Amino acid sequence: MRELGGEIDVPVAYRAVKPEHRGRRLKRFLKEGRITIATFTSAATFNNFIEMMGNEAFELLKGVSIAAIGPVTAKAIEKAGLRVEIMPKEATIEAMVEEIIKKMTRR
Repeated sequence: MRELGGEIDVPVAYRAVKPEHRGRRLKRFLKEGRITIATFTSAATFNNFIEMMGNEAFELLKGVSIAAIGPVTAKAIEKAGLRVEIMPKEATIEAMVEEIIKKMTRR
């Protein structure tokens, strides 16, 4: 298309940006047991979480169910030594929420 004089715009549809505030409230909620399920929608969001929480990351996730949106994300989580308990068949937010609801209603 460019050879014929056309222009191509490539919009950014998704990017994982680590919050600047470093997650003090998130860390507090995890320590207080107020979070029962941690959801990760990409390997980047998982890695950002680990970086934000620092040395405490794995301790903070003890007792928390981990949900991954799909197999690529699950692989990154499991490679770090954690267990994914919830993963939908279809890698969408909607499907992940449905799986979380199913798990919570079985309790």
